[in-house]
Amino acid sequence: MNYTEWAVVFGIIAGIVMQVAWLFLRQRALIFELNSKIANLYLEFEQERLKNLFNPQLNALNTLLDCGGPDAAGGVHKRIAEIREVTHAVAPRAHELDAVLLSWLSANEQFLCNLRDIMRPPGVDKRWDEVRELFHREN
Repeated sequence: MNYTEWAVVFGIIAGIVMQVAWLFLRQRALIFELNSKIANLYLEFEQERLKNLFNPQLNALNTLLDCGGPDAAGGVHKRIAEIREVTHAVAPRAHELDAVLLSWLSANEQFLCNLRDIMRPPGVDKRWDEVRELFHREN
């Protein structure tokens, strides 16, 4: 074989190698793209699963905060108001009462206020912000 024939053979082999390399790289790119799509689908599935898992609990907790549940009259704000009313009613006789009772009333009020603020932080819900102002304690 002469030089020209070798050049043609080498050119054909080089073209085949280039095609194989291109197909290999394209295959890798498609596999990467497919894996990425699978990962995104899995994440969407997990997000939906977790949302469905926790929504009933969150809905129940929101119901308790809003109205106290089906068997109660009023939610967290009603409980805060009741504790403050009791504290105000017994305040004139505080010296006669056990300090544990006053401490208990104060701790319950603080707990309910913290619960309310964690579940519905200020600035998130305008309606709750308005009610929060009504139940703001002035020290």
